[in-house]
Amino acid sequence: MALLGKIREKSAGVVVTVIAIGLILFVIGSDFFTQFTRGGEAKVIGKFNGKEITTEDLKTEIADIQRDIASRNQNATESQIIAYAFQVYVNKHMTQAEYEKVGITVSEEEIKAMLGEKDSMFIHPSISGEPTFQDSTTKKFSKSRLKEYIKSLKTNPVAKSNWDNFIKQNLVQGRMQQKYNALLTQTTYVTKAEAKRDYENQNSKVSAKFLHIPFSSIVDSTVKVTDAELTAYLKENKKRFKAEESRSLEYVIFSVAPSKEDSTEFAEELRKLSKELALAKNDSVFALSKSRGTERNFSYRSPKDIPDGVYSEDRPLLKGAVVGPFLNKNSYMIVKVSDIKEDSTYFARAKNLLIQVPRGAAPAVKDSLRKVANNLLEQIKKGEANFEKKAGEINTDATKNTGGDLGWFDEKTMVPQFGKAVFGATDKGIVGSVVETDYGFHIIKVTETKTNKKYKLAVVERPIIATQETTDDVSFKAQEFLLGIKSYDDFNKKVKNNPALIKKIAKKVSPNAQSVEGITANAKPLVSWAFNDAKVGEVPQQPIRIAEQGLFVIPILTAKSEKDEADLEYFREVLTNEVRNMKKRDMILAKVKAAGNVNLDEIAKKYGAGAVASEAKDITLQNPVLGNAGFTPTGVGKAFGTKKGKKTGAFSDENGVMIVEVTEQTPAAQIADYTQYKNTLLTSQKQNATSFSYQALQELYRVQDMTYRLN
Repeated sequence: MALLGKIREKSAGVVVTVIAIGLILFVIGSDFFTQFTRGGEAKVIGKFNGKEITTEDLKTEIADIQRDIASRNQNATESQIIAYAFQVYVNKHMTQAEYEKVGITVSEEEIKAMLGEKDSMFIHPSISGEPTFQDSTTKKFSKSRLKEYIKSLKTNPVAKSNWDNFIKQNLVQGRMQQKYNALLTQTTYVTKAEAKRDYENQNSKVSAKFLHIPFSSIVDSTVKVTDAELTAYLKENKKRFKAEESRSLEYVIFSVAPSKEDSTEFAEELRKLSKELALAKNDSVFALSKSRGTERNFSYRSPKDIPDGVYSEDRPLLKGAVVGPFLNKNSYMIVKVSDIKEDSTYFARAKNLLIQVPRGAAPAVKDSLRKVANNLLEQIKKGEANFEKKAGEINTDATKNTGGDLGWFDEKTMVPQFGKAVFGATDKGIVGSVVETDYGFHIIKVTETKTNKKYKLAVVERPIIATQETTDDVSFKAQEFLLGIKSYDDFNKKVKNNPALIKKIAKKVSPNAQSVEGITANAKPLVSWAFNDAKVGEVPQQPIRIAEQGLFVIPILTAKSEKDEADLEYFREVLTNEVRNMKKRDMILAKVKAAGNVNLDEIAKKYGAGAVASEAKDITLQNPVLGNAGFTPTGVGKAFGTKKGKKTGAFSDENGVMIVEVTEQTPAAQIADYTQYKNTLLTSQKQNATSFSYQALQELYRVQDMTYRLN
């Protein structure tokens, strides 16, 4: 959604971009919209600066978002709108306070400039880009058109109010955002010492021999880790392990699928619609009123923009013809050809079977592959080989899954040799000879010859859905499963006694999760239940409905973690890995010590499988990679801290145990001017200034988003 997509969180910097309320709102009356209600309940959906924020506090923001969505003929759920409204509210109040602290304002002169009353270079893009304010011929901004519009507001109080709100919320707030961001970028500074260090990190080099013994050289199952050890380690490192708010679930899904009776009823309804569409005088109006899908294109379209299933080898597409019903993805379609016209661009459709020729292949190799292609072409012509099957076996791109089908394309899409063969064909079928291009040798099957016709279609789209009776039946089965579950053991027994059900697991689900395994359309109802009142070991009172996918879900909460808690279960996997690696480290160090004071190759030999002695040249701090030991800042740091000809003792890094012996050191050459490095660092710091400061403000104002509570 264009509007909601503009409400960014961190990357936009200190100020999240203000909602771009479309100028179309200036002429829409406020009574077009209804006030958001929550069944009389003002629910707490967040905290800001110590204050609980309810839906009642977001009336203005919600109304603005509703108007914008309606003006764009878009859709959003109630919970989505409130969630975005909360972000707008927080950013408005948070940033306004900061603007006032540093004295940022926008003068009347600046507003006039943004409205084009001054030099055209200062016009705000939302003004200059609005068609209402553009010359009908040149399509450029017209100051007179804007003045006419502003004058017309005198007789339309509602439009005048919307215009004033646009100036305040878009132009003024946006301008203050620019000023504040510019101010923040000027707070960054890079010293000469920092620039010099960056230069040296990039250009100082060392070469070293090293021994690397990865932790993986010891099998995990041979190292036991107890809960007591994990608890002790967590206590020692609790500052590192602060959980994010999350919930873990196990659940089963009951799917609502159309029954045989539903399908029969649906087919009869489609046949009736097909007859009605054929007789309809106003095709587009009929299709719009009867369709239940997303198909809304009533303009002329080329063949490549026509839904699959409309074209048929045996049926010409004539004006007035009704095609269907036919299945298109998850919906059935009925299509009427309202009109046909000719265009200057031609399209065709073909399938491709490609014998690839390696780039730079020798002439003999190329000749051999040409013979393969010609032999295969003859087999296909004689019916000894199937084109589509061979394409699936030979092609290496996505067309291997579609029998080589390339879909519709125009004359400019393909390389000239290929395009000439397809668009030169007068009949459908296999092109008579192999076509050679830079990619190799093509065997081509033309499935639709060239056409320059464009079609205006009226499309009735109906998804295959179950009747209410079928839905109620599945709901009853889900409720029956839920009945009597009082514990986790009860839940598992029920699953075991229902072989058709597959238990799914979702660990560490975040408050803002939109999907979990098996629920891709909208997992919000499930997530809201988990984060509202559910306790570990509990199931909901009723099955959770996911209407978008036709599902009923029975979950049980298996774990919950609160923000910043040192939670053992939340970090169990990470803690286990770290404690296990500590034990492995001690085991490896003991074996290395037992090897004695010998060279690295000898230590590797005595240690056995997994130990590798190797060498790395021209290592830099900027890129801390040490040969086949991989990314190891610790190892590279040790190398730069060791003198030439010296060897470190055995130490551990993130992946194992190492010993480093420095063989060469090449300090960075001294230079007089570090400006290049200073500017690079400064650019990076300026880019991060606004986003980092935004994060700091979030903490300062104690922002807590709890909109996940909404269903």
